[in-house]
Amino acid sequence: MSQNQLREVHDNVAFLTKLRAMYLANNHLQELPLHLFPMKSLGYLDLRFNQIRQLPMQWVAPPMLRYLDLRGNPMEKAQVNAFKKAQPQLKVAFSEY
Repeated sequence: MSQNQLREVHDNVAFLTKLRAMYLANNHLQELPLHLFPMKSLGYLDLRFNQIRQLPMQWVAPPMLRYLDLRGNPMEKAQVNAFKKAQPQLKVAFSEY
């Protein structure tokens, strides 16, 4: 679903419970699509080069999610570091915008 100019991810995607990787890079997403996280098998989420500015600190990652790629999003490094600290099992890739 990368490079499709998506502004949101439809709720029906959450029913893909056996999906292991989701590639949503190079779209126009503005927030972390929290409704995806009944996806218990999701291990890799690529959200590179979107328009995500904030991360929800109350969010708890799905049990299998180990890698979240946020490179190229316009968010502050301090916020990403706080998010990483709250989710120690999760490897978060980030580069400043």
